[in-house]
Amino acid sequence: MIELTVTDEKWCEFKKDSDIEEYIKFILMEVLSGNGYNKIEDISLGVMCIDDETMIDLNFRFRNEEKPTNVLSLQEIDQSTGYLGDIFLSLETIQKEIAIYKAIPHEYLAFLLIHGTLHILGYDHDTDHKADIMEGLETKMMLRLGFQDPYTTYFAPYEEEKK
Repeated sequence: MIELTVTDEKWCEFKKDSDIEEYIKFILMEVLSGNGYNKIEDISLGVMCIDDETMIDLNFRFRNEEKPTNVLSLQEIDQSTGYLGDIFLSLETIQKEIAIYKAIPHEYLAFLLIHGTLHILGYDHDTDHKADIMEGLETKMMLRLGFQDPYTTYFAPYEEEKK
């Protein structure tokens, strides 16, 4: 079961053409089923849609960084209950990044949900090798969902502009 909590009402405006809660749940179910979690009803995952102020508090508490981040994943696997952990998404930071990367909002949100879920599942990008693996999985999932490769579409052009 995916438990979704929206604490910032602005999230409801994020994806106007559909229900944001259904969209988030759909993306998460696709990511989980694509990673061996075929019985979605046997797992539990929390998703909190929050603001930057709340994200700064959480990021400081769990990562000792006093700044907002787009997505924060807290893995807390409990085999007996199927609980995997919680994913926190900060709307203000995500909106800033969408503007910076010139990203399509619902695609960028899907990317962050994939990214956060992979962290919950134990993937990381703290070394080049691990980053290559994680980025490959993210790209594969984005393409499977019918979206663009975020690394070539959003991030590479931005890095090129910065030069």
